[in-house]
Amino acid sequence: MNAGNPNADVETTYVPLRFAVRLVAESIRPEHQSRKKRTSAFYRRWRNRAGQLIRRAAIAGRVSIVAFKSTGKIVVPPQIILLMNTTRGALKSEPTFGDQSDPSVLNFIRLLEASKLFIPEEDVWKLYQGRSRPLPPAQRGRPTKQTESLKAKIWQVILEGKWLGESARKLHDILRTDRITVSYRTTLRALELLYDETADPRLLRRHRDKRRHSNLPKIEPNSPQQKST
Repeated sequence: MNAGNPNADVETTYVPLRFAVRLVAESIRPEHQSRKKRTSAFYRRWRNRAGQLIRRAAIAGRVSIVAFKSTGKIVVPPQIILLMNTTRGALKSEPTFGDQSDPSVLNFIRLLEASKLFIPEEDVWKLYQGRSRPLPPAQRGRPTKQTESLKAKIWQVILEGKWLGESARKLHDILRTDRITVSYRTTLRALELLYDETADPRLLRRHRDKRRHSNLPKIEPNSPQQKST
């Protein structure tokens, strides 16, 4: 804080992404395992999990991701973070992207060329001390089709107001109209994974209306029950 002006804003300190991953890994890895058994694979596993946690928190808006380059710093919005290429589910220190067609996205991606990612120090400590909610269990079996491009497309549909929480079937139809050829079950799983990553209420499907038919027993015409009434 500025000694001459106690009301002055505190200058934000930024930590390189790779260092932030190491700090968060220290906070989430178990301590009960013997140090003699802690191989390089052991540390790599928890660094991967820490990187996944940071990415998920950034998509949910709980932490900020800032890109630094020679021309200055750029705050990266969650929609762009979703499009970034990952390594084992974690962000890379230098952002890269797959093929994109949206002009507005392309313009922002060009701004991030030759930049490196940082995180505000206060956000790193927030993750370090708070130990954000645990990661979902690892999936087994064949690789899923829920690619980052599919999840990014779902976000785009939501942000454009094309899908407002109606049925997953409607979302699937919208994706097919936009020439995204995935099955209904893949769309449903991708939607659920996105909610697990972000906890954004816009990803929740609205409850269906109550069934029109009643659970009361059906009374046939001319039955004794109908005559009694």
